[in-house]
Amino acid sequence: MLELGLVRKILSFALLAYAAFSDVKTREVEDIIWLALCAISAPLVFYELIRAEPGVLLFYAFSFYLAFTLGLLLSSFNIMGGADFLAIACMGIVTVPEFNGPISALPSLSVMVNSLLVSLIYPLSIFAKNMAAVLRGERLFEGVEVSSLAKGLALFTLVKVPVEEYRRRRDFYSLAETVEDDKRRISFSLKIRSDDVQPSEGEVWVTPHIPYVAMLVAGYAIHLMLGCLVELLLPR
Repeated sequence: MLELGLVRKILSFALLAYAAFSDVKTREVEDIIWLALCAISAPLVFYELIRAEPGVLLFYAFSFYLAFTLGLLLSSFNIMGGADFLAIACMGIVTVPEFNGPISALPSLSVMVNSLLVSLIYPLSIFAKNMAAVLRGERLFEGVEVSSLAKGLALFTLVKVPVEEYRRRRDFYSLAETVEDDKRRISFSLKIRSDDVQPSEGEVWVTPHIPYVAMLVAGYAIHLMLGCLVELLLPR
């Protein structure tokens, strides 16, 4: 017979995996997923906590507080969307400390650290895409005033897409160009922006919206299997 803790992990991961799939495909996650996640997992978590040592409840409470506060802060500054905030908060609710290491004792912190490390793949994939365009002979920065430093940063954080694609997939991109004195300039921002300026034709530089929910779910899976990746580098 499966232990309740393992049942909780399997059910939680199944729902989170679906949320990650939805995030990658549409950059949106239905609220019902988060409600189902908490409704199914919370009773199992409660049962585990009442049987655990008092210290576990303390670490659980602080882990949830950390997840909720950090998620709310990032969402308030438009660095991530509402679904990302709910994902962080829900992971704080459904994950019980297991004390496999100093960071893993706070599950929400472990998940966020793991997801941050996983998300480093994203700028590398953007760089690979831009370099492939350069190798094809495309002049990426033609018609745009930009410094050498900004070009280097753009290669890792921005992509150039047809205007038609930008308009069709507004949930996937934020415009990364401004026009000042009839000159196009590249603009960088960590925020998820709602762009009022509509480019006319050709291609434009955009900031791809990172599927944060998918990154968080990957971090959660790593936490369940290995704990916090940083702890693997610490002396035993």
